Amino acid sequence: MSTIFISHSSADNDLARDLAARLQQQGHTCLFLDLDPDKGIVAGESWERTLYRKLRACRAVIALCTDSYLKSYWCFAEIALARMEGKQIIAMLADPLDDAAKLPSILSERQFIDLRRDPEAAYQRLWRGLRELDLLGATGDWDPGKSPYLGLNAYQEQHAPVYFGRESEIRATIELIERGAPGLILILGASGSGKSSLARAGVVPRLKRETDRWIVLDPFRPGREPFYELAQLFAQSFRRHAAVGPHDADALLDRLRSWHDVSRQGRPSIGPHPDEARLGRLISEIEALKRQAPDVRDASLLEFLDWSLDDLRRIVGRTPGLATGRTGATPLIDMADDLRRAAGRPDARVLLVLDQFEELLAGGGPDDQSARFLALLAASLAAEGSPLTVVATMRSDFLEAFQTVNAHHGMDFETLSLGPMPIEGMRRVIEAPAKLGAIELESGLADRLLQDASTPDALPLLSFTLWLLWRDGHASGALTLRDYDALGGVEGAVAGEADAILALARQRDQEAQLRTAFLQMVRLTEDGQIARQPVAWDAPELQPVHDLLDRFIERRLLLSRAESDRRVVEVAHEAIFRTWLPLRRWIEEHRAELQLRQRIRRTSEAWETSHRQSDYLWRGARLSAAVDLLGRGGLDGSSPEDRIAKAFVQASQAMRQQQGRRRRNVVLLVTSALLGLLAYALLNEHVAKRAQRTSWAREQSLAAISTMQTDPMKSIGMAQAAVCLTQSHDGIVLSHAQSALNQAVHAVRKQRTLRGHDRAVSKAMFLQAGDGATETLVSLGQDRRALIWRVPGSTAPACSGVPMPDPLAGPASLLAGDPQSGSIAVASPDGTVMLYHTAAETPEGAEVFSFGNPVAALTIAPGGQRIAAADSTGSVRIAQLSSTGAIASMTLAGQPSRIAAMAFNQDATLLATAGWQGTVNIWDATSGELLHSLSGSPEAVTELTFRGDLLASGGWDKTVRLWNTQSGALLHEFSHDARISALSFVPGDANPAVLASASWDGTVRLWDTATGEMLNLLPHGAPVVSLATRAEARSPLGQPRDGFLIASGDWDGRVQVWNVEQGAGANTSSRIVAQHLGPVNDLGFGGDGQFLASAGDDSEIRISRLFDQTQGYDWQSGLDLGQFNGGTHKAKWIAMISAGSVRVIDTEAHEEERAISDYQGNATAIAFSKDGSQRLAILADELFEYHLDPRELMICADQIAQPGTGAAPEYTLSERCAETGATTSGFSSLWSQAMSIFDGFAQRFSKQ
Repeated sequence: MSTIFISHSSADNDLARDLAARLQQQGHTCLFLDLDPDKGIVAGESWERTLYRKLRACRAVIALCTDSYLKSYWCFAEIALARMEGKQIIAMLADPLDDAAKLPSILSERQFIDLRRDPEAAYQRLWRGLRELDLLGATGDWDPGKSPYLGLNAYQEQHAPVYFGRESEIRATIELIERGAPGLILILGASGSGKSSLARAGVVPRLKRETDRWIVLDPFRPGREPFYELAQLFAQSFRRHAAVGPHDADALLDRLRSWHDVSRQGRPSIGPHPDEARLGRLISEIEALKRQAPDVRDASLLEFLDWSLDDLRRIVGRTPGLATGRTGATPLIDMADDLRRAAGRPDARVLLVLDQFEELLAGGGPDDQSARFLALLAASLAAEGSPLTVVATMRSDFLEAFQTVNAHHGMDFETLSLGPMPIEGMRRVIEAPAKLGAIELESGLADRLLQDASTPDALPLLSFTLWLLWRDGHASGALTLRDYDALGGVEGAVAGEADAILALARQRDQEAQLRTAFLQMVRLTEDGQIARQPVAWDAPELQPVHDLLDRFIERRLLLSRAESDRRVVEVAHEAIFRTWLPLRRWIEEHRAELQLRQRIRRTSEAWETSHRQSDYLWRGARLSAAVDLLGRGGLDGSSPEDRIAKAFVQASQAMRQQQGRRRRNVVLLVTSALLGLLAYALLNEHVAKRAQRTSWAREQSLAAISTMQTDPMKSIGMAQAAVCLTQSHDGIVLSHAQSALNQAVHAVRKQRTLRGHDRAVSKAMFLQAGDGATETLVSLGQDRRALIWRVPGSTAPACSGVPMPDPLAGPASLLAGDPQSGSIAVASPDGTVMLYHTAAETPEGAEVFSFGNPVAALTIAPGGQRIAAADSTGSVRIAQLSSTGAIASMTLAGQPSRIAAMAFNQDATLLATAGWQGTVNIWDATSGELLHSLSGSPEAVTELTFRGDLLASGGWDKTVRLWNTQSGALLHEFSHDARISALSFVPGDANPAVLASASWDGTVRLWDTATGEMLNLLPHGAPVVSLATRAEARSPLGQPRDGFLIASGDWDGRVQVWNVEQGAGANTSSRIVAQHLGPVNDLGFGGDGQFLASAGDDSEIRISRLFDQTQGYDWQSGLDLGQFNGGTHKAKWIAMISAGSVRVIDTEAHEEERAISDYQGNATAIAFSKDGSQRLAILADELFEYHLDPRELMICADQIAQPGTGAAPEYTLSERCAETGATTSGFSSLWSQAMSIFDGFAQRFSKQ
């Protein structure tokens, strides 16, 4: 920012240069002087625009009033503009100026400064006036060549001039500090609230100006070695304030660390010392010499004597006679006193600022460095007359952990909580730095930013977005809405920058290495929250991707800094964990491994602190998991923590091996004499191992059930492992494992997750119904890929999976489809529109249009006979498709603005278009004639839908309008409280028609198109993004219900299905059928309403089965017999309904009866499958099929996970499990191994 603008006439250039030089000598380095070769007007630049921008950005204007200046029209215009902008104006009268000259009222209304009689006195008056204006602020001017926005980085002291929005919190913090008690002040706030910036750029610079009362140390993070960081801080402070003093950081570090032992054991006794009396006398003589020093006093000598006296007093434990004694003194207090004396400010208080105080709360025990540091801090604050005040920033979710730790230390503290920044504060964060950086904000940009910045962590994301806008647009001097939209808004800014680097990593085949590096920078808190952690730059996991990490650092997504004596790198802000989807997915995929690694680190730290006592070593399943992690290289880091953790696991493993060796030695010693006891011991071990396997299989089954809702396919794999473990070792299948696998298979059939896109999915729709065995689904993602999926339909075999999708050639930007014909139209970024027929096994495209610009809107008529498209200039074309495949097109005339929405009516005779100007046009789709131009919306219309002679439109003005297409008359207006996001007429023959409208106000509203009455309001907990309707509602068992079906998707990822009865205020019921990790962008029914496809921002498509077909069973209300034995009359299975479960008996195996209760609700009927498979169907709230034969169940799970494998393979269950590697040696007993060897010999002997 140019703080001071020098307004002058070109005739007074020398006077202006002299004034600029004097101002720079006073510290005002940020000036604007138009003729300055570096900061003035650049050759070729518009001088009028530059002067206007610099005047707006400055804080004060100095007008050099001479005769030439008063005659200049442009000089008067400068002063008038400055007055309009509210700038401080200082008039300076200078020769040549006629005594009779009259100053304009703008200049004469304030006291002026006269340079003509006594220039030096006049300049002194100017300096005083500028000081009163406080133009230098907390730390000085701001260089307009630097970004006034910091991105995700915290504000530092040097950024104080551009730190805005927290002025009241700064005052409140300083008031707490000035109050003087207690000594510890905690600034609390959620991640992203700006705690660090408040302390560093708000509080510290202001207190540093109070030099007589405060010595403010630079803020520091305690990190892994808080004593080291504190010693470095004090050494730096001593070098800054005094030439003589304890500058050696190592010596200071020894003093700080040794205090812990002294405080625990008491002051170490020196014992009788023969020279103690002599030392005492020496102290007295030196004190006398200091009081009776020679006339010529050497200040450095006296200062040296001060240090020497302190050292001698520490040796013999004496207190200076002239000083006031202090009880409970600590090295930290001594260092603060030394610093005050070195700085010549013995009465000043010392302010210690600890950033990210929560780093001290993860210690492993009372002797941990963090615990010792907190003990030193508590003792220093509690000491009588302590000169210390500590300000610490801490995440508010760590307050309970701090209170638990502080119960031992007893520190008195005060808190200041940072809530979300008020809207006016956020506006200042946007607009005030722009003025300081001489940057113009396009009108409306600040409002858009505030509208989009609504999440709790919006502040850092907003700052990052502004930094990107400045980086890409500051050369032009303006930040625009177009650039903001190109970034993808506040939420898309971080993802866009990170995705660009991730794409480069994928090109280099380094995505896996980049993922490993990022996972090193993640830790999980005790309650499972994601937090960042610094990692050494030279760590082996980071070295292969240093160049990629440098790119993240350049884009301010990662932060590189010094910690202790090494360079570390960490995630710039925890908001990245939420907004960058690939990183979020990596973390979720490795959450279990991260939790295990942290448990190992915590336990290993306690083990190391306890001098490696064996009581801390792990055993059993925990150790097995840790050894597995060690074998996969999960503990190969180079940090001290990783080395200790690796040694801990190795020691635990060695102890287990040693214990195993001991057991084997005992067995070998008594083998000859106690063979019977050995067999007994082996059997006991076998029983224990069997119990261990059973326990693990049950835990794995429970884990599979808990994973079922989020990832059913992963749940299948976990349940299969549980089935195979006991089958491979014991020849049995646990009922828990079989039940979990049945539930997982059922969950996949109820909802399938399709993953084929790399970014958000914007479109997903079913096309023409096939033979019932397969449904065709087409999808479009923001990765510009259009995919065709073949999804199992209503008559598909129960164990059907989803094959990989077929991609359409070339990038795609828009997609429109016709469910009747199965045709889809796809627009590419270069403006080409292609037509595909998905019924073909390999769809081939035919070109329909070729615009010279990107396509803005696209639609296809029912039946697929017409296609309409519009480009970004507003040009609209209609194509007629003949039965022979010929394409004839025409261009519509008279479109005034860019098209936002298009739609054909049912018979494809009419085309409606709507644009950003709010006008809806109705065209004859055959001739291209404009029939009606419908106005009424003051803002963009983005949604259109037809029903007979009715057309509904809606958009940004929060209003739905219903038009008659024959007359063009406006029939009704329906209101919402926010923009309209989707419109749909309920299908069917209902008269009058029902219109459903969805809005960002969090509601779906149903309207009677005849009367205009609102029939029903369906509330949601978040803005509604997508909508679909169905004429017939059904129960989960396929039974028809009165009314119709509404499907809605909201911003929080919920997909809800509503059964709505006919009539005003009729009953409604709803259920959530799917949950995405981001907004639901599109919905579509398929399979005669049996399936619902939802497309989400999480790059996934969910296919939810809304009801089941129950006609293919012979239902029995109480008992059923299942015959699977070659057609004899003897039943193998008997099933009966009992209270709360269905009991099943295997009559051949004579096993215990099974109680099946995995279904929802109460069982009303049961039936065995008629296709020869051993499958029991249970009719409850929904249809549940239970595979009784584990082998059939495993085959079914394999066919779902790996579709296209063909007929069921001929293998036994044991052979199938052997392929998975489930026979883990860690679960195998010595008895079972011996029996396995014996069986091998027996089989070989029998073959001979």
